[in-house]
Amino acid sequence: MASTEERLARIEGGYEHMATKADIAEIKSELRMHRWALGVVIASQLILIARVFEIIPA
Repeated sequence: MASTEERLARIEGGYEHMATKADIAEIKSELRMHRWALGVVIASQLILIARVFEIIPA
């Protein structure tokens, strides 16, 4: 029978692929930046479409 330390080491080894709190925080900050960039792209596309259809005069 395996000792408690060996069993615990085996269990902890199985969790190496899981994200940490720092990983989650990094992803959240990246998502904020991507949302901001996407908003800028959408706004610029709407302005471009408005100019093409002469909704906004030149």
